[in-house]
Amino acid sequence: MKKHHSLPDGELEIMQIIWDCEPPVSRSVIEETLLREKQLAPSTILTFLTRLCDKGFLHAERRGRMNVYTPLVSRRDYLAKESRRLLDRLYGGSLSAFAVSLSDSGITKEELAEMKRLSKEHLKEVAGGDTVEEWIGHCPECGGQLYKATCGNIWEIYCGACLEIIDCNYIL
Repeated sequence: MKKHHSLPDGELEIMQIIWDCEPPVSRSVIEETLLREKQLAPSTILTFLTRLCDKGFLHAERRGRMNVYTPLVSRRDYLAKESRRLLDRLYGGSLSAFAVSLSDSGITKEELAEMKRLSKEHLKEVAGGDTVEEWIGHCPECGGQLYKATCGNIWEIYCGACLEIIDCNYIL
């Protein structure tokens, strides 16, 4: 994905509707969905759509008397870039500082387990194999259990309690 800036709330709402639909998406579907939650003039919606096309987020195609829109940026790519920006801007790029802040926000054990599961899935996806985990000691930060997760020739050592990544090797 080429470099994109963060979207203002109104434009992001439009993109979320489009990402939730099967492309291409007509303007009338976007308007109907938006109008369930807030009153926006059709001209405002058209302005948002035009801006999103100008910014490279959407492609507009004329079909008869209406335009249909296809996303040029996937939700996953946008969220990945925005997550990285957030991590860099608020936490100086420190994943452990983010994890502590997330923990302080009241994250539940279930949400923490889900994060761990997703991390393992991502590691498996990146390396293309099954992840093997082994307990290797205690975290120097919080005393939680340290694990080494290995998938192919990629590995990371992380704390199961605070989710801090202690060391990793992502060389393929």
